[in-house]
Amino acid sequence: MTSDGFLLCGHGSRDPVSVAGFARIARGLAPLLPGRPFAHGFMELAEPDLDTAIGGLVRDGVGRILAVPGFLFAARHMREDLPRELAAASARHGVEVVLGRELGADPRLVEALGDRLSALIPAQAGIQDPRDPDVALESRGRGNDGEGMALVLVGAGSSDPDTNAGLCGLCDELGRIHGLAAIACYASVATPTVAQAIETMLDQGHRRILLLPWFLTEGSLLGLARTQARAAVGDRAVLLEAAALGPHPRVLATLADRAKELAR
Repeated sequence: MTSDGFLLCGHGSRDPVSVAGFARIARGLAPLLPGRPFAHGFMELAEPDLDTAIGGLVRDGVGRILAVPGFLFAARHMREDLPRELAAASARHGVEVVLGRELGADPRLVEALGDRLSALIPAQAGIQDPRDPDVALESRGRGNDGEGMALVLVGAGSSDPDTNAGLCGLCDELGRIHGLAAIACYASVATPTVAQAIETMLDQGHRRILLLPWFLTEGSLLGLARTQARAAVGDRAVLLEAAALGPHPRVLATLADRAKELAR
């Protein structure tokens, strides 16, 4: 049996766009971890599930599985649900599974967000496909280059206040780095909502709103946030939307380092 194999763990979604986006990240990560078997799986709602992925690695001769979480923050799913699912699969397949740490606000992810943000500022023409992770898109609205820009950083939202506070801290850092008024908001569960955050920025006189997702992939929840943002802006301002992080090189490098930490 080989010593180790890598498993990239995702939450999972019923949205095929989200599932395909995570698979694209997995395909980008695999070449950065050569010499050991590699697979990806989902905790729920999508295939392959974690049990299937672990079973495949065991059939490939893996004696220990190094599980790399594709999770941005250590909310309940990361702290409770993922370890429970991995433990159950470990027992069923008789293999050791070691779980690594979440991505968090790693400096490289802050840089990746900065790249997505920088791509928005010259984006002036037309609405492009947000499912392409390398483009920015602009919604229709009124505004001009002389009016102030404001950053709205949107995350999934959590019942865990520490997770939500982490997004606020990340937003403050981005605003400071890029010299922008900035506010964090949440697509579900927590407040402020996307609409509330945008109203705050419009009330402050900003007429160019930069919507920056703290999401690894596109999908239904981020799509809902986009819809809410467009409705909130209406024709009062210009809304510029960034793509999800996707297989950005700095995302892949961070995931690879998480895996190598486990191997060491």
